[in-house]
Amino acid sequence: MSNQHHVELIRNIKGISGSSFDFSIPILNYEHVQVGRLRPIDIELSKNPELIEKLTKWRRMFARYFLTQFQPSIERTADWLHNIVIPSDDRLLFLICDMDDIIIGNIGICNLRPAEAELDNVIRGEKEGDPKLTFFSAIALLKWLYFSVRVDSALLHVFSNNVKGISLYSNVGFVETKRYDLRKIQVGDEIQYSIGIEGEITDLKYIEMRLSRKEFISKHQAFVTCDQ
Repeated sequence: MSNQHHVELIRNIKGISGSSFDFSIPILNYEHVQVGRLRPIDIELSKNPELIEKLTKWRRMFARYFLTQFQPSIERTADWLHNIVIPSDDRLLFLICDMDDIIIGNIGICNLRPAEAELDNVIRGEKEGDPKLTFFSAIALLKWLYFSVRVDSALLHVFSNNVKGISLYSNVGFVETKRYDLRKIQVGDEIQYSIGIEGEITDLKYIEMRLSRKEFISKHQAFVTCDQ
């Protein structure tokens, strides 16, 4: 799939193109039973005050795992949705919903290109639903990327102190490919971590992990073939 097709797909899903696109990705468990769905945040949903409040709460809960760390607010989350998530032609943010359509977290992709995409913003903020719903959500999103969007590879970045995150990604099949030193710059109440040469040296590392389509098929044959 060409980059232009990716752009058109993302704009349709977000409702930017003006056309209606009722879209979600089913989340299946090991028995191929649906346990939830991934619902993309489109223009209309991005204006929902209850959703914005929930996203703000989750960002506050997991702030320590972001490169930019600040005190989240309703206004800042709304700005992020309206100025970053919705307008970006290479980014989608999905809500993780259980079978009662309760939103329990989010998972996204960014830097979508013809050959690869990056997993981003993987958060479980609520306890409802299947205990492995985040894992099954990652499988569902990757399956869509590999077989519908037709990317060849997926990558992600994770802090070295995010033990649960690293365990989740390893179980999905991602393997570490690079490890960067992180430096810290603090301005007022905001902390910025960077792999650049400026800032205070820290013990934290920024880990890159990758998973190819071929490796995904090998590890998750049952998920790949259940509805092919």
